[in-house]
Amino acid sequence: MIMGNSKLTLIGMYNWDNSILDNLSAPTEFSADDIETLKMNLLSEVGEFEVLYSDFDFLKAMIGFWSKKNKPVWDHLYETTQYEYNPIHNYDRTEIRNSTETRDLERSDDESRNLTWQDKRTANLNNSSTETRNLASSGTDTGTVEIEADVDKTSSGSSNTTRSGRAFNDSDLVSKESEVVSTSGSENTDSTSTETRDLASSGTETGTVGIVGSEGGTDTHDGKDQGTIQRSGTDSGTIEYDEDVRIQGNIGVMSTQNMIQQERDIALFNLMDYIINDFKHAFCIMKY
Repeated sequence: MIMGNSKLTLIGMYNWDNSILDNLSAPTEFSADDIETLKMNLLSEVGEFEVLYSDFDFLKAMIGFWSKKNKPVWDHLYETTQYEYNPIHNYDRTEIRNSTETRDLERSDDESRNLTWQDKRTANLNNSSTETRNLASSGTDTGTVEIEADVDKTSSGSSNTTRSGRAFNDSDLVSKESEVVSTSGSENTDSTSTETRDLASSGTETGTVGIVGSEGGTDTHDGKDQGTIQRSGTDSGTIEYDEDVRIQGNIGVMSTQNMIQQERDIALFNLMDYIINDFKHAFCIMKY
């Protein structure tokens, strides 16, 4: 008589009571949909394996304790999938430098001057100019001139007149008559006259004006700038410097192609697969 072997599997317990996985703790960032996806993939991959603990309640409790213990690891692994970086850079360093500079400086300088300078200028200039004129002018003087005058005349005097004659046959002159006339008197005359002008004038001025001259001589300036200038001062205080330096790139220890291949390996990492594999080794007897 041949007897068959019976085994208790995870999927068998789930079908009997689906609360078997209720105590499973998932990574913090997993949503409710992520947790449901994790459970279904767990049943799919390990459901046919025989479970290590055949007691349902004990297995359910142990799944809860085991997942709580590993949850910090899973959380950190999840964080590694969220890093931002340049996949072909293998060098990324940040330096923060703080420095303080204190100054207490004194300075002085002296400047002495003893300068002699001379400026000499010689001028010998000739200038000439010629001006030619040919001007014509015309105009009219129109107007009225009035003249008023008072004239006083006074006259006095006497006149003696002697007339003489002779007979046509007498050689001796014989005075025939004599006349004496005396005159005196005065005259006062007022006179007014008016003069009207209507004059026109025209003319032409023609000629040449020439100016010729020269300027010559020497203008010399001499002087001296002499003295001492002194400067002094103090520079004191504190200067603080803060500097952030970031250095990144490929330092040459690995080729870009190798880093690309490593990035592909990272892309293949799946946190759910990692949890399922841990569960498999913790609770399953991996025999078909």
